[in-house]
Amino acid sequence: IKITDSSYANIDMGLINKNKFDLALEKSVTKITVQNKDGVKAYNYDHKTLPKIDIHAKKIAGSTIIIEYAITVKNEGNVAGYVKNIVDYLPEGMEFNADLNTSWYAGKDGNAYTTALADQVLQPGEAREMNIVLTKKMTNTNTGVINNRAEIYEAYNEYGLTDIDSTPGNKAQGEDDIGSADALITVKTGGAVTYTVVAIVVLFLIGFGVYIIRNKTLKDLN
Repeated sequence: IKITDSSYANIDMGLINKNKFDLALEKSVTKITVQNKDGVKAYNYDHKTLPKIDIHAKKIAGSTIIIEYAITVKNEGNVAGYVKNIVDYLPEGMEFNADLNTSWYAGKDGNAYTTALADQVLQPGEAREMNIVLTKKMTNTNTGVINNRAEIYEAYNEYGLTDIDSTPGNKAQGEDDIGSADALITVKTGGAVTYTVVAIVVLFLIGFGVYIIRNKTLKDLN
């Protein structure tokens, strides 16, 4: 039997197994560092997709947020392949620093790219992880959710197959070659402390009122 279609191989007992090329990408947050006049505070995470950071209202302006993302690519098919290029779609307000990302480069379109995995073959079931670090200078008006996406920009395999469920670099949500991670930056107003003080005052007034009523009742009885 002669096989002419490169997407078929491995004839065994008259059965033909179709090759499947399928690369996937996931993105998560592993660390957030807050820098301001009070110093540096770091928060570590186990690959979270929505970590939350509270910064005091008096310190938010002038703070710098440094977010470290993990990008994991995995071969979910049964054909070995290569992730030739990965793109990180930089969120508005986030800055890319080449000194913090030596394996990445800034593209003319304002996004960041890496070919660090271009020569590393991904066998079926294998995964690779790499990092990208982005920074943001905070003001009183730019808090909220920071959404960051990364995508496989170029892929390759020796059979010349296309990915079964994704198109590299097309920014299409729902495909498994694009991953997203959010970070929520909020303002801490000190409300919890205020409520605690108010509660103590209320309890004091209630106790004092009970004391006055009790003493008046005793005097009336006497």
